[in-house]
Amino acid sequence: MQRVYWYTWDHDLPEGPMCLASNGQTLNDQGNAYMRVAKWIEGTTLLDAKRSDTGLWRCNFSRANYPFSIFWRESGSEWVALPSATESETLFGLPTPMDGKALLVGQEPVLIT
Repeated sequence: MQRVYWYTWDHDLPEGPMCLASNGQTLNDQGNAYMRVAKWIEGTTLLDAKRSDTGLWRCNFSRANYPFSIFWRESGSEWVALPSATESETLFGLPTPMDGKALLVGQEPVLIT
């Protein structure tokens, strides 16, 4: 994809906030999240995207032969088993709940390296 046009850049819709910059200039939380994911996937190759029966999405990417994944759920949350050398990054740099070798994944995308 070379370009994206975001129709509701500076206003909210009755269904909920869709704007990326509430005042038309400064990014809000949605705008910052959009920019974070854009940085995660810029210059990558999408290897595959899979959805489990539970609504867990896993998209696998590669950048310069370095593989990584992005996980999220359509609703709710679930624990995902991960290798021990795994690191994670959330949209807002918040702590990611871990239980040993598992990661609690919800609707917020999580970068797994």
